[in-house]
Amino acid sequence: MAVVILDVGVEQGIGAGAQIAIFADGAEELDDFDQAAARVEVADVKLARSAARVKELSEGATIEPGAQAVLYNPGAINLRSIVRLQTEGEGALPAEAGAALRAAHDEAQFADFVQWAETEETADYIVAANEEGYYVIWDGGGEVIPRIKPLLALNDDAAPPKVIERLIHLTRFRNVQQLSNNDSRAHGLPKVTFEWLDVLDDHFYTDGDEARLLVRNDSDFDVEITILELTPDWRISQIYPEDVANSYTYSSGEQDILEFEVYIEGNDKEESSQLKLFATIKGTNFRMLELPS
Repeated sequence: MAVVILDVGVEQGIGAGAQIAIFADGAEELDDFDQAAARVEVADVKLARSAARVKELSEGATIEPGAQAVLYNPGAINLRSIVRLQTEGEGALPAEAGAALRAAHDEAQFADFVQWAETEETADYIVAANEEGYYVIWDGGGEVIPRIKPLLALNDDAAPPKVIERLIHLTRFRNVQQLSNNDSRAHGLPKVTFEWLDVLDDHFYTDGDEARLLVRNDSDFDVEITILELTPDWRISQIYPEDVANSYTYSSGEQDILEFEVYIEGNDKEESSQLKLFATIKGTNFRMLELPS
């Protein structure tokens, strides 16, 4: 069985058993798995590299260096969301809407990111109906998750697949949001200062402010730095480096002050973004974690 080496690993939240689709370099439709050159399953995971066995190879296809990879089955249970359909009480879905959602899930490309809740199981997300006849997604406590647009009507046959796509998107966003370094092998490895300047502990800014972020390599060796931004409209994008490079090399003691203009979109009075810094010894690729709004 053929084995390929992937430029992702523990640092991207990849674990053994994860399933990945590989597309030709430059491919644009990365959610159309019919266009994938191959499907592989991760067998051995290192910090920034993984070895995967080829499970399927399209006829006439080859896997070339630089090919693009997309995680479609996380493998690990803790990377999946438990979703409940509201069947009674406030927000109860019509029976036909619930059936349509289950059918749409069965057909979804990234279906393994979402698992239906058992009867008494705590849910991460709940799909319900509002009084105006639209689908809504609640968090586990029953609060509507904001900034999910446009509204999808219960009587729209095209809506159920879009609801499933949104649940998958929220799951992938949450996985990146919660990604942290719990690997004991990383003890004493890259030490980096990552802090806001000219701001109080509450980290509040007003519209039009300029936010300054200090990044400094406190290690005695070179470190590769990448920064992702997670925004209120459920987008994940690499903001540093901004060009096509996957990371920026900081020599020992090197620092930079990054400047950002603060603004609030639309009519919201307050919103919050999260920045996540990744510091690695070897260059690696975090673009696999990006998501559109």
